[in-house]
Amino acid sequence: MTWWLRARAIPLVAATVFGAFVAVLLVGKTAIPVPNLAGPAGELLVVQLLGAAPVLILLHGIERGDVSAEAVAVRSARMRNLSLCLSLTVTCCVTAAVLRVGVDSSECVSLARNVAGFLGVALLIRGIVGPALASVAVAILPLLCAAAGWGPDGRPHAWAWPVHPANSHVAIVEAVVLLALGCTFMLLREQPVVTVQR
Repeated sequence: MTWWLRARAIPLVAATVFGAFVAVLLVGKTAIPVPNLAGPAGELLVVQLLGAAPVLILLHGIERGDVSAEAVAVRSARMRNLSLCLSLTVTCCVTAAVLRVGVDSSECVSLARNVAGFLGVALLIRGIVGPALASVAVAILPLLCAAAGWGPDGRPHAWAWPVHPANSHVAIVEAVVLLALGCTFMLLREQPVVTVQR
């Protein structure tokens, strides 16, 4: 089991999660200006971008295994991968709740929400076109939302959940739905729907 966790890069995922929460506490509401494609200039909080890092590391770890060998294993690799994804989400949510109460950091809630949502998006795209494009999509998604997700009134559109404030119930629901869809898709699909030639 220890070898399997190392093969899945779990120590690196844990270190990335720890580093992301430390960075959130240090940078707070620091924002990166992003040119808006549909109105006034937008911004992307560093915390809204940091949520992609643990997801990218976990996605890389999940893909390090031999899919054909794991398909015939006695223990289901998909169930183990699902447990890793859910463990990452629960760890981030618990950590965010503790920090929200302990140091009154709403940015930690935004980080946990974005980890869950990005993971859902990654698993969905991984199941459709494979892991390489899933990683690219997760890396681009927050930038796309920051560049095109702001309305003329200066508030983010409903679909641009990564750039919503931490207290946005709409964004939390969207992230949870994406995570549920991604996990379900991972359980149902062993190979991507579309094979992308490299």
